[in-house]
Amino acid sequence: MALRSTVPASFYLLVIPSVLQAVASPSTVKGTFGDSVTLPCNGSAYRGSTEDQLDVLWQTAEGKKVARFSRGVHSAGLRFEQRLTFLTENIRRGIFSIAISSIAFSDEDAYQCVWSKGQDSEKFLSDVKLQVSAPSFLKSQSVSPGDPVTLPCYGHVAKVPEDKLFLQWRKGDELVLQLSSGEFTFGGIFSERASMSLDRIQQGDFSLSLSVTGVADRGTYLCSTDRNQTVTTVSLKVKDHRAQVILETGMDFNISVPRVPLMLYFFKSGSDVLLCELLVDYARCKSDHHRVAFKDGTLQIRNVQPSDGGRYTMRERYNDIIIKEISLRVTFAFPEVPYGMILMVMVLLIVLVLRRLRCGPRDFHTLRQLISVTLLKNRSKTVLCKAMCDTVQYVVRACLKKFMNAVDWFTVSGH
Repeated sequence: MALRSTVPASFYLLVIPSVLQAVASPSTVKGTFGDSVTLPCNGSAYRGSTEDQLDVLWQTAEGKKVARFSRGVHSAGLRFEQRLTFLTENIRRGIFSIAISSIAFSDEDAYQCVWSKGQDSEKFLSDVKLQVSAPSFLKSQSVSPGDPVTLPCYGHVAKVPEDKLFLQWRKGDELVLQLSSGEFTFGGIFSERASMSLDRIQQGDFSLSLSVTGVADRGTYLCSTDRNQTVTTVSLKVKDHRAQVILETGMDFNISVPRVPLMLYFFKSGSDVLLCELLVDYARCKSDHHRVAFKDGTLQIRNVQPSDGGRYTMRERYNDIIIKEISLRVTFAFPEVPYGMILMVMVLLIVLVLRRLRCGPRDFHTLRQLISVTLLKNRSKTVLCKAMCDTVQYVVRACLKKFMNAVDWFTVSGH
């Protein structure tokens, strides 16, 4: 898209008369992009002057107006409107300092504070140099599927006409967005999602915004202001974009849905089938899929069956990018058996084994003690079953040993 200048011609024609008296070496004020700074100016020599006598001017070294207080009226330069504080009460006390909010790289300059009573009686009061540094930020950004994200990048803006500005974002070798010759160019899958603010670019903020994020957006992004120099590298991670869920038959399958228009597809047997169209606040699903419900950002498939197993894919409605993938596997549910029934069956089996091996009362007494200890110490189904098996093995070995001793005695005695 072509860029149009919004700066009136009068801005470039503004000329401030030269100042007659210079001051000592300038002071330096440092600030971080986006923060507020105060440029100092000591006007104590003029404390107590009437409002009609007060005339204070702040300008750049090139003579461009920043702020002025003259005869009780405040005014600000075009780039500083809504960002500048110049309090009347402070001026009356001889404090001519100004505060600038939301500073940008384009604000870096030499500033002059001038006491003015006409062209023939101007006096330098303060000479301040403003330096702006880039804000700190994480070089690795993380976002949930479907959510918007902003990848930060900051730098000094070359003082060239707008149609000469060059700025580029790439993901590996793939173009994301480029500003060149006054026009924006977009990479294929980013054409409807990537954006930058021209006003912010002119201030030194080159951050890239993606309105929707998907699986393919993971990776490393490069921000540069010329064709060879890399300014910033940012890594983007998309959280939980792939998941695997295992449910038993009869359970409910819940899918958290991002608040963007989506198409939900179900893949099985080699083809994708459109299951639902999700439109942020409501869903349109296939008429034969009566078990599907959508409420408060969650899609629910009730009473899942083995036929529901497969891959569910969310695609952004307008750009057809994959937002999220979920694989569902449905297993058969075995009915719950009460502990009491398990214990009863195990005891009956043990008794039958003992009788078959002709064990005596002492063995039954030992078995009863082992079962009592097992029940007192373990109430978990898994631990109970293991303990019962160990008990059976103990008693069976004892009975077999008794039986083998009897066989040996019978053989030796010659019966």
